[in-house]
Amino acid sequence: MNEIIHKRWLALALLIMVISIALLLIVLPLFLNWLDSYEKKSELEFKLHRQLASLAIQDQVSENLEAINQQFQNQNYFSTQESESLASAELQNTIKVAIAQNGGQLVSTQGLPSENQKQFLKIIVSVRLMTNAEAFASVLAYLESNSPIMVIDQLDISPIRSARANTLGNHNYPLNVNFKIFSFMRLKP
Repeated sequence: MNEIIHKRWLALALLIMVISIALLLIVLPLFLNWLDSYEKKSELEFKLHRQLASLAIQDQVSENLEAINQQFQNQNYFSTQESESLASAELQNTIKVAIAQNGGQLVSTQGLPSENQKQFLKIIVSVRLMTNAEAFASVLAYLESNSPIMVIDQLDISPIRSARANTLGNHNYPLNVNFKIFSFMRLKP
């Protein structure tokens, strides 16, 4: 009887060992494969959420960019003329109006050759005028507040002194003003 119990325990131990080996050979690889697949799935879900967030931001950025471009176009920062000569004439006319309205005397304006700067054409005009300091300040304020945007370059101011102005102590004597002014025009693609 002792031998039968011993054989039963031995058989039970062999059965447990066979079941353990079967589990190790079949179930463990399946479990490891499932675990690897689960990690890959989690990683892909994370990438998907990140891509969806990027797409949402990209759509929002492109909408904002379109709105900014539209707003930029509406502000008329650049000349809307069709040609370089028309843009130069428009700039010269704006300068003439600014000087006439603010008490200066326009001596000359001259359109200079424009400069190509990537997407823009720099329209340049040389200006010479006679005015006093207060009127010149008003001319500058007018040009600064007008559109399209204008930039003054190479400003040269020299007084025109007369004997009468010095004897009277008048400090509002005339000025001889020379400068170049430029604005920009978009190049058509």
